[in-house]
Amino acid sequence: MIKGTITVSQEEQELAVSLMKEIAYDNGFINRWELERYDAKWINKIGPLAKAFFDANPERLTDDDIEEICAGEQGEVDETYGNLHGFKELLESLNDYFNNH
Repeated sequence: MIKGTITVSQEEQELAVSLMKEIAYDNGFINRWELERYDAKWINKIGPLAKAFFDANPERLTDDDIEEICAGEQGEVDETYGNLHGFKELLESLNDYFNNH
């Protein structure tokens, strides 16, 4: 379920929800008592940054990379993705999402 008004493209929305879902499941935000819910505010913030990152690094648009970016050990994530175009901005938005969820 999405709460609010989406202002980004369908592709950006799908990327944002994929990343947000990975964070949510990894941290117990979604379980049998807590249903999937996504705030349009975060989709609108994360979506364009995710699209920019994955457009610049299309080989990283895999389930394994999404899982690693969202749930991996910080040092390994920084080592693997830290120098890639657009990653810093994407990571900041994902951290904001996690910290404000």
